Amino acid sequence: MGFWPQQGRRPHVVRVPATPEAALSRLVRAAYDDGHPISMQDAARAAESGSVQGMVVYGIGLGNVGRDAEAEGWLRRSVSHGDPMGSVALGTMYLDRGDLDEAESLIRPVAESGDEGAREALTEIEERRARRR
Repeated sequence: MGFWPQQGRRPHVVRVPATPEAALSRLVRAAYDDGHPISMQDAARAAESGSVQGMVVYGIGLGNVGRDAEAEGWLRRSVSHGDPMGSVALGTMYLDRGDLDEAESLIRPVAESGDEGAREALTEIEERRARRR
């Protein structure tokens, strides 16, 4: 018997447990892509390890608990890496503050790429501008 299994026999599959880094990456991806909950500690660990998606998830989480200065820092880092969700999240922070120009500069490129959430945010910016006039 060689390396390949004999005819009609199923090979024995050895499953290697996921590394902690791989498990964390899956958690962050689920939070980033689908909004699944993740602990602030895990999000922070991912962000601090250089995960751009982790930076976005952690930044949003910090903003949700009122730690806006820290949130802005992490979201800015994600934007510097070209992350569209980070741009929309940071732009939304500016929108909430009433800084429509800064919000638009972050959100418009993402909206123009076809992102529906960014388009909705851009509509909100335009509506707020119209109300100011």
